[in-house]
Amino acid sequence: MQTTIYNLIIMDESGSMQSIKPQIISGFNETVQTIKLAKEKYPEQNHLVSLVFFNDGGTRIVHDCAAVESIKELSDTDYKPNYNTPLFDAMGFSLTGLKEKVKPEDKVLVTILTDGLENASKEYSRETIKKMVEELKSKGWVFAFMGANQDVEKVAFSISIENHILFGASPKGTIEVFGKENRSRDYAYQKIHYGNENFGENFFENGEENENKNKNEKKDDKKKRGFFNLFK
Repeated sequence: MQTTIYNLIIMDESGSMQSIKPQIISGFNETVQTIKLAKEKYPEQNHLVSLVFFNDGGTRIVHDCAAVESIKELSDTDYKPNYNTPLFDAMGFSLTGLKEKVKPEDKVLVTILTDGLENASKEYSRETIKKMVEELKSKGWVFAFMGANQDVEKVAFSISIENHILFGASPKGTIEVFGKENRSRDYAYQKIHYGNENFGENFFENGEENENKNKNEKKDDKKKRGFFNLFK
C-alpha cells in the first residue's frame, strides 16, 4: 500500500542568513538526499517536497509538491538572503496552500528554520498561525521548529509547536542542526514504514536516541566480530 508523505520545508531567506548561506544550501541538498534514500529503503513511500523561502520581499515557492526524484540540488544563485523576517506570513501562505492537497490518509512533515524573530508579517498574526497549527496537528500533521538567536522554546510554544531545537547561527551550528534534523527525519520515515501513527512524537530527541542506538549496535557488532576472529 502506497503512503504519500508531504515534506514542507519553510526556510528563512532574510538578510541575516547571508553569513550561513553555503551551509543552508548544502543542508537542504542533504535533506533531499535523506528523503531520496528513504524512498529507496521504503518503496511504498511516495515523497513529495515543497520548499518555501521567505523574506519581506515575498514568499518564494521553489518546489511545490514535487516528486523527490525530480528535485535537483540548490546552487548559489537559488538562495538570495535579503530583507526582514515575515515568518507568520510564510507559514500561513504555505500551510493554507498545502492543506487543500492533503488527503486524510496522507502524512505531513513541516520543518521551519529561521535565525531570527518574526518582524515583518502583514497578513497573518501569531494567534492565527497558532490556531492553524493546532487544527493541522489534530489531523496528524507533524511540525518541527529550528531557531537561532531567540528563546526557541518560547517562540515554538507560542505557535503550538512542541518539536523545537536551538542552533547556533554559524557555519558549524547550521551544519549540526541539519545533521540532527535529517537523522530525525530518517527515523520518522522508518516509523511510518512500521505503521507508527505517532511518527513525529519527540521528533528531535527520538532521532538522536535512534542514532546513538545504531552507533552502539555497530560497536557491539564490531567487538563480536573481533572476538570470533581470534579463533580463526
